[in-house]
Amino acid sequence: MKIIQTQTLLACTAAAAAAFAGSANAALILIDIGDQEVPTNPVDGTTYWNTVGSIGGDPDTTTNLVDTDNNNTFASISITPPTGSGSDGFHNSGDETTTGPLNQGFATTDSLFISNSGANVPITITGLKANTAYTISAFGDGPVSSTLAVTTGTGSNLSLPNNGTLVSQSITSDASGVIGLEFQGRRVWLPAISIEGEFVPEPSSLALLGLGGLLIGARRRRG
Repeated sequence: MKIIQTQTLLACTAAAAAAFAGSANAALILIDIGDQEVPTNPVDGTTYWNTVGSIGGDPDTTTNLVDTDNNNTFASISITPPTGSGSDGFHNSGDETTTGPLNQGFATTDSLFISNSGANVPITITGLKANTAYTISAFGDGPVSSTLAVTTGTGSNLSLPNNGTLVSQSITSDASGVIGLEFQGRRVWLPAISIEGEFVPEPSSLALLGLGGLLIGARRRRG
């Protein structure tokens, strides 16, 4: 009986370990900014997207971002357009195309917009692994270039041309697993953004892994 129970515990622990190991693989998160044109998941039958920002709405947060395979990464993104500054915020505008996975019609026709006010917009990504490098990719639109400046974490700013050129930078999260960005410019649009890297393992997998180890240790001491 003890052998069967131990084998069961070992199997559960092995399953949790496999889930933990799988979660360490790099994943890609795609985020459409603005909900005028929203993705119908899975896009092209295979790829999952996230959406943040309601057209004409207030600052917005999307939690439990999924990767392109629809796995929950437990990361979140918050965008905080300024209030009382006219037309700044989420808009149904933008017409530049780009390259790579962000080049989707729904992603290029709505965006985060900064008017002539020049009011900078904070973008905060939380729930990441601490002190871990992530690849942030984005593209700009509008009559002039724009910038995604790094405000939390470490890495170089993303200088976004106004012709849809996709720009990527490696940015390392801080000790709390946060990357802070700031969208800067005048009469500029930010249609979409992607985040690639290793994300925090699912809590249930970690709990199962730890519980299995404790039970096996206790059984061995009793035996």
